Amino acid sequence: MLLERTGITPFLSRSFAVLLVILILSPLLLWLFERHANPEIQTVPNAYFWMWRTLMEQGSPLEFQTAGGWLVSYLVVIVGVGLIATGTAAIVTRLVDLLLRRQSGMHETRVSEHVLICGWNARARTIVEELRASDGDDRRPIVILADLPAAPIDAPDTIFLRGDPARREDLERAGLDRATTAILLADDTHSSAPHDIDGKTLLTALAVESTKPDCYTCVEVLLAENVEHFRQLSADELIVTGEVSSLLLASAATDHGVSRVVGDLLTHDTKRGPDNLRSIEVPASLEGVQFVDALAELKHKHAAIAVAVVDSEGAVDLNPPAERRLSRGERVLAIVREG
Repeated sequence: MLLERTGITPFLSRSFAVLLVILILSPLLLWLFERHANPEIQTVPNAYFWMWRTLMEQGSPLEFQTAGGWLVSYLVVIVGVGLIATGTAAIVTRLVDLLLRRQSGMHETRVSEHVLICGWNARARTIVEELRASDGDDRRPIVILADLPAAPIDAPDTIFLRGDPARREDLERAGLDRATTAILLADDTHSSAPHDIDGKTLLTALAVESTKPDCYTCVEVLLAENVEHFRQLSADELIVTGEVSSLLLASAATDHGVSRVVGDLLTHDTKRGPDNLRSIEVPASLEGVQFVDALAELKHKHAAIAVAVVDSEGAVDLNPPAERRLSRGERVLAIVREG
């Protein structure tokens, strides 16, 4: 715990133990002092019953005949108050520690079926907002695991954990074993050198793939020359940030309007239009159907325009032949009109 490092929690524990021992031994001392002088304290059980009544009634119910008896009586009252104060302090300390751990991201999450974002950069906020917009009312939890002093964003159903995404222990705290998707960002919070950032992302990808190979991983890569290293780890999707931006700029310069179309299809901002690019699982009604026939049915029933087919291995067939037949386990990438 955080407060253990300051010595507060061990001190309270030791104090409580010492006071408890004193309280347990006090009736024995009382019996030794009063057994020959006080008819009310003839046995050890009598002494312990007196202690119980003293603590409950906040004062001694008996008159003592010896100085030692009076001393033990005062001692029991003082120790009883000390025990209550120490116990209360220990409980408050524990609550404060839990609050501090949660605020600093040092706690452990118990959520499941969540999206795990590893690392942080300037593009991460947009990613969180798009994930929230795409989920609609059925929000999946988002867990952010990054080496930051505090939560970088305040969003609904979003949990921040401070840690190193390349460490297995921190990934376990973030619930990687229960996550459905992991987004590995090019974290530039500690270095601005592209090779260093990709190297850190590669270590994170290695940790994620070795911990949970079946987690769907989307990895952000800065340099195209490093893509081959990530492919060796069997990452599901690799996004080369600089390459995507360059290709989009070049296409926009030669084919006017491309950037607006791509932007409108990828964002879930309703102000930019109701059409989004979605992945649709091939329904039973389309199994074995030719792609050209599936086009008509998807447009008629779902107001969707199919543009590609993703097979069970993840290979993408863009603008497939008209006679290509759809199979179970495949998914169709389509432009879908929401609402």
